[in-house]
Amino acid sequence: GILNGLIQKSCYDIRNKYHGIISKWFAECDSYPTVKELKDSYNATEKKIRLDYLIYTYLQSLTTIKSETKKNYKYCLDLFDDFINSYVKEQTLSSILNKNTIINFEQHLIMIKHESQQDYAESNGLSVEGIKYSPVTLLQYKHIVLKFLNYIADKYSIKRIETKFNTVHY
Repeated sequence: GILNGLIQKSCYDIRNKYHGIISKWFAECDSYPTVKELKDSYNATEKKIRLDYLIYTYLQSLTTIKSETKKNYKYCLDLFDDFINSYVKEQTLSSILNKNTIINFEQHLIMIKHESQQDYAESNGLSVEGIKYSPVTLLQYKHIVLKFLNYIADKYSIKRIETKFNTVHY
């Protein structure tokens, strides 16, 4: 308590974050966390993630798929990265690793008209209003994002997202 000003306030904020994590852990598990469990919990709840780096490592881990499939994964995950950067304020693991993120991403894809689709439509004299992602494409993209999010969950020892998707008709 001898430090004054912003340094003291910052120290108290850090102490309170860790104290909150430890208290929550004790309430849920009836025991105190180990150092590794505390670090994993901090990474999940407080640490801002670098989604572009995680996408890169995920794509590098996909060694058994064809290059064309990997390009499709990359396109989908780039759309997902844009979505997260544009619409998710708190970019921590706990805020992203849930089913609602995938549902919101799907709604985002339904609403947007990607620039390349607009360019294609305009250059071929097609109506831009008629270009949308098909229900099959949306389902495929949701599964790609689900696999990616579960990859992140496994990497940080967090509970995986268990869900099944139905096709969307709009």
